[in-house]
Amino acid sequence: GDSISSVAGAIPEGNDVYYTGSNHGIKNVNEIWWKVLCNNTGMIPWVMDAWSGSSICYNYATDSTHADTRKIPMCSDLRTGRLAKDDIDPDIIIVAGGTNDWTYSQSTTTPLGNWNGRTAVSREDVVSGQSTFMESYASLISKLHENYPNAIVVCASTFFTCRGNNIGITRVNDMGYTESDYSDAIERVCKIMNR
Repeated sequence: GDSISSVAGAIPEGNDVYYTGSNHGIKNVNEIWWKVLCNNTGMIPWVMDAWSGSSICYNYATDSTHADTRKIPMCSDLRTGRLAKDDIDPDIIIVAGGTNDWTYSQSTTTPLGNWNGRTAVSREDVVSGQSTFMESYASLISKLHENYPNAIVVCASTFFTCRGNNIGITRVNDMGYTESDYSDAIERVCKIMNR
């Protein structure tokens, strides 16, 4: 996850945290969305690799050498490779991201793309920042299935924010994409990959 999932004391040390217990209405981990979900379903949170400000893609926030270690993207080998704990892989992986790919200015927003599954996604292009949101998302899902073949991967829609220009029901960014466009892209990628 990104900031909406990052709460102090519940994410790996070194990851940027958004909810500190004294800001934005979340007072402790029991009020964060994923903990509420776990409490209501009986799931046990195993690894919560949330990182405030991170994106799915290599874009404004980072580069392929992880020079900006505060914002390593979700599709990176680091993030996709550390969801096991004590040599036990997760049963369910929930991917909650994409807001930071959508939300910033035209010079920093990750282009949505129109990947249709008929062309291979180059992992090299993904980690060098030369891919679209849809290609990077496909690479992320592929990497998760490669690393955790028995896990169920659940892909959440992007969370709505107060950023962008308000156009009524939704918001639009500087490239003309709505928040829903990115959620629709996530759904298309999952359908293409039969996930």
